[in-house]
Amino acid sequence: MAWRNALVRKHRSALASPKRSFPFNGRIMRHVSDVWRVDMGKGKSRQVEAHIFFEPACQAERMAKLEKTIFNLEDKAAKEDFRTRRDAFIWLRENASSLARCFSVRVSRDGKIDVSRKPRSIARLSAHMGYTLVITSYAGAAPETVLANHRCLDLVEKLFDSLKNEDGQYRLRTGVDESAEGRLFLAFIALVLRASIEARMRKAGLLRKMTTADFFAQMRKIKAVYTKSGKRFLLEISRKNRELLASVKIPPLS
Repeated sequence: MAWRNALVRKHRSALASPKRSFPFNGRIMRHVSDVWRVDMGKGKSRQVEAHIFFEPACQAERMAKLEKTIFNLEDKAAKEDFRTRRDAFIWLRENASSLARCFSVRVSRDGKIDVSRKPRSIARLSAHMGYTLVITSYAGAAPETVLANHRCLDLVEKLFDSLKNEDGQYRLRTGVDESAEGRLFLAFIALVLRASIEARMRKAGLLRKMTTADFFAQMRKIKAVYTKSGKRFLLEISRKNRELLASVKIPPLS
């Protein structure tokens, strides 16, 4: 939105100064606050506080990742033999997805169709990386409190998304209240366990190497067999799985 971009531009120079820095969960953040008047309709408005946060490390990480992706796509495109400009645009749409706007397609003097990066488009795309804007009606709140509340809200939304899309909770397909309540109870327990595992992965630094879904996919390789008497025998666990379990402080399975 235009007003959001205007706020960032207004305070960009202030956020570039270390004077605005403060530590938060082991990361360095910078903060400025401003007043924003929201149109409530019918000629009424309300004044709210706008908190703009900037995380230099996050900006550097995301920009490095973006440029690496851009360079890889550019090198990959150079190995293609496009017959028409349309072929190049189709290739970009299929391979670059939303980053297609960061590339231009030109016909060189020798008739070859080249795909090259557009520096200005990349700069516009990365202009707001590392910035977070939080609007609150609570006046005078400390930056740490505002950011902590915002991060908690984001975590709740991600957990709810996991409950809907990643834990296999599809249609209940039952008209029995007890069955529906049982499914929801098991879904809640599964969500608690997933959140606990993800928190341990974050503490161990595993989330920089793999996603939570990757972790559970790896754990699915652990198998057990049951005899007719009901006794369970755990099959051999790979070294990688043993190391992953140890990193999140889960005792060896038995």
